[in-house]
Amino acid sequence: MVQYSRSFLPLSTLSRCVSGWIQPWIYFLLDGETRPILKQHILAEFAKAMWGLGMSSYAILDDDHFLCVIDRKGFALLIVVRISSRTFEELPSPFVDIKYVKCVRSNQVVSVGSKMDRGESIIKTTLHHGSPTFEVLASSSNTPVPDGFAPRPEPLVLHPRAFLPAHSSGIRWSSKREAPLRDALSFRSNIPNVTAVFVGAYSLHIPWMGMADADTRERLDGKAAQLDVQECVEATRQTADNGLIDLDRVPKSMHTPGGLSVLISLIKFPDFYATGCSQSSVWDVAKLYHKSPKLQRFYPALLLGGSPEDLEVPEVYRARSPLFHAEKIKTPVLLAHGSQDVVIPVSQTDAIVAKIKKNGGQVEYLRFENEGHGFRRAARIRAVQERQLAFLERVFGFRMAE
Repeated sequence: MVQYSRSFLPLSTLSRCVSGWIQPWIYFLLDGETRPILKQHILAEFAKAMWGLGMSSYAILDDDHFLCVIDRKGFALLIVVRISSRTFEELPSPFVDIKYVKCVRSNQVVSVGSKMDRGESIIKTTLHHGSPTFEVLASSSNTPVPDGFAPRPEPLVLHPRAFLPAHSSGIRWSSKREAPLRDALSFRSNIPNVTAVFVGAYSLHIPWMGMADADTRERLDGKAAQLDVQECVEATRQTADNGLIDLDRVPKSMHTPGGLSVLISLIKFPDFYATGCSQSSVWDVAKLYHKSPKLQRFYPALLLGGSPEDLEVPEVYRARSPLFHAEKIKTPVLLAHGSQDVVIPVSQTDAIVAKIKKNGGQVEYLRFENEGHGFRRAARIRAVQERQLAFLERVFGFRMAE
């Protein structure tokens, strides 16, 4: 039996020193040695930001093997890593997103997975000599999606102009020099996203702050609600340059902390986006700093360059808080928030809605009682999507077929 520690560490602080990608490392208990598990790094991420309890991208099968979900060019890929040989084997899978991986037997794992044309399901994966079989234990929705309605997305070709990340797996630079590519920007269709349906089943996904790759997260330190806003604009312009979208009919939609960039975008680039939609977001960053939960206690200081008290430029928090610039928001917006949110209090959205209305702006507000940070009840989720679609119909003057 191979004697290895069960501490596999997908730490960006370690992996960036070698490859710039989050990779698996092993720690030996006897001598304290730490090294990469694989002989060579993979151009993919082995872990994502730990935004919730119980999140895991791998499951230890035995003393010499573990199954892992990696993110390559915006898609989930299953692999089994053998520690003793420092090699891995790719497993075929019909799922494009896989998360919450847990081991139940040496040859079985359970996870949450989704397909291109199906919502999330609880999946049991059984390994038979390297060939996996998948069993759906429960599904979030049994609504069928017509064949061909959800085409598999293709990588988008972008040019290395201002503000773009140094690496991106969903992007290939149009130059003779090929650089390692990372999933800082990816271009995909996304059926549950109403915005994607409107713009011809296209949705430009830019992982925001903690959702992006390690290098991009580091580049955002001190530049949140600034650099990411600029990159969204540049990526949208280049998408339009490729003839894929109408630049005059682009809505921006994000949620929770990423929603901050929606209104900042409408303030900094008032004539760029046609409308904005956000859910459970923060509009006064200084208040969030003083009331952040333990999980995010020092997050605002990292992203904005310090605390509100010790910043060399004290106005940074105010400059990047939409609440203090609401009079500049002239674009129609749709905001949603749960009254029981303990991560970002609903009072944040109450305040900015009042200011937008006071200054003559157009805002629709969905305030749901007995909902927390992000909506959990199926009826509420459906209501938000239907209201967002109706909102876009009014703004753009179209009508979806019944």
